Parts: sequence; structure tokens; C-alpha cells
Amino acid sequence: MTKTRILPCWFFIVFPTLPAMSHPPQATIEDKDLRPLNLAVSGAVTSSSSFQPFSDLGCKLTGKRIFVNTKAATYFITTDNTCGWGAALGPVWLVSSTKLEWKLILSSGGYSLHAAPPYTNGMPEIEISGGTAGVPLKEIFRYDGRAYRAIK
Repeated sequence: MTKTRILPCWFFIVFPTLPAMSHPPQATIEDKDLRPLNLAVSGAVTSSSSFQPFSDLGCKLTGKRIFVNTKAATYFITTDNTCGWGAALGPVWLVSSTKLEWKLILSSGGYSLHAAPPYTNGMPEIEISGGTAGVPLKEIFRYDGRAYRAIK
């Protein structure tokens, strides 16, 4: 007679989520440490056509510095007070500076941002993820030397 071993139910709940828990996001649109930005940083977003729908709503920007590259200051930016958001999904911009000029390098939408190898042109891949109504969203971006582009 063979013994059948039954795994406890927590095994199926915990282990499929381990990869997500081992690499927490660098930023989310609901982070408590997001702050108003200076005009030089926010201007890179507000001058972009990707901000126009949020400008029409009177949205203000908030963000924080994230560390994706040692040679450039990079900010994660979203709209303040959930302005223009969907259900747990908001606009996401990355702005970077290397020579005192702030440049928009990514414009997308989602909930969280993960930066991880591989590196291309000195910048890591970026994953923007989120989802609503049980439908996950995950988009990967690679830096082409000027901006992040979605990987197809």
C-alpha cells in the first residue's frame, strides 16, 4: 500500500507568489513617499502630449526619485490625488537628467514599476504592471539610448 502525501493548502497560496515577493516594486502610484516636484522635473511631463488629458482635468503631479542608474537622476511620476486614474491604474512617467536637462524617457500607465537587468544602453529593463477586474497588465520596456520603448 502506498502513502499519498497531501500538501497543506498554504503551500499553493505562498509558493506561486514567491517571485513577486522577492522583488518588490521600486515605486507604485500609491506610495506614501510621493511628493510634489520642482518645475524643472515636472516640466518634462507637462510639456509632453501624454500629459494633455490630465492637464484638461486640472491634475497636479507627484513623484519620487528612484535609483535605476548611477549616472542619471531619475524620477517616477504620477498624478496627485488619483486624478484621472482608473481602478488601481494611473499614469506613469519616468523623467531623467544627466546634464541638468530633464527629459521624459517613459510614458505609460499601470500600478507599479520594477527595474531589473538586463541593461541596455546603461539602463535596466522596466516592467510596468497592474491590472483590474482580474485582468493582469504587464508591459516591459527597454531603453534605446533616448527613451524607453515597449518590447513587443
